[in-house]
Amino acid sequence: EAADQQEERHPKFNFLLFGDSSVGKSSLFHRLIMDHSSKTLTTLTLATITAKSISVSFRLVPVDDDIVKLIIWDTVGAYSIIMPAFLNIADCIVFVCDVTNEETFRSIEAHWLQKMLTQKCRPDTLICLMGNKCDRSESRVVNAAQLKGLAERLHTPFWFEV
Repeated sequence: EAADQQEERHPKFNFLLFGDSSVGKSSLFHRLIMDHSSKTLTTLTLATITAKSISVSFRLVPVDDDIVKLIIWDTVGAYSIIMPAFLNIADCIVFVCDVTNEETFRSIEAHWLQKMLTQKCRPDTLICLMGNKCDRSESRVVNAAQLKGLAERLHTPFWFEV
């Protein structure tokens, strides 16, 4: 009980992963949880909607002289009626595309960003762009300049390739 009370004192940071199916959101999600001690992370399935799950995990992360509770939401490609509620709690939204599939890149602006804008996330929510599957260089069709250009259109300096 004391540990639960202590954990609740930690600042929370909600981190949402959005993108088409098969872009690697769940792989990124699992990499975050597999690379860390099970003592600091708990995973559970929050809901199942039309055979797709929304998973949430959290872990305690040291930041400067404090500990932050990082809560990671994996939408598993689903944008359901409950997702707008998650936008209201999002501190950071990461749009993920597969750099070997240009359609997933175009879908960020055409689909995912439009969903977010119509549902109105908080104005202080950080927006990030992540190009995934960069290790498949022979199949790559989305380059770094395209990712940077989209990040500029999203008005975010935060874009990554993994």
